[in-house]
Amino acid sequence: MVRDVEKAGLVQRFAGAVVGLESCEIATCIRSVEELARCVAELVDRVADVAVQDEDVRFLVFERIGRFGSLAVPAVERVYREAQDADLRLMSASVLLDMGSSVGVPDLMEALGERGQPLYTGALSLSAAGIEAAAGPIERALLATDPTDTATIDCLTLALCNLGGRVSPAVIEHVSAVEPDWRRNAFLKGLVADERDAASTEGDGS
Repeated sequence: MVRDVEKAGLVQRFAGAVVGLESCEIATCIRSVEELARCVAELVDRVADVAVQDEDVRFLVFERIGRFGSLAVPAVERVYREAQDADLRLMSASVLLDMGSSVGVPDLMEALGERGQPLYTGALSLSAAGIEAAAGPIERALLATDPTDTATIDCLTLALCNLGGRVSPAVIEHVSAVEPDWRRNAFLKGLVADERDAASTEGDGS
């Protein structure tokens, strides 16, 4: 019942602010803009709560919550701080990094020492954000991955390609053991291309 009253109040405030935007009075218009911002912030909090409470839609909600822009950051940071399970904490850390907040970077870096989905989330999120400190741990994770585990090799080589720069000869040698040869060549193509780009940049004095 309380929730319904709060929801009705939010709807009324939002509607009133929208009407106020059309006012010819500058003060009224500005107050309406500020009220709309407060309403949207409350709305984002509700959206974030949906992600916490319903695992079936969590990924889809987090995938879209960034459309609220910077107003979504405080809500997702709250979810991150209050998360009771590791998956929610890591997912919210990834979303925050994508929105420009580095508050969850330590958890994403720690995930590079794990296997499976946590490793994938950490590697792809950190590399997409250009966190160069992740390059070494990603290389070590790749070297610890059996060449037959092509799903993990695929993720980690993509992460290294995202980061650019040179990779160690040990990584090239390790990936060279992947079979069949068409898959191995696809992995090596990106890694070797990044090495050539890095060497070219150094040669230009950039």
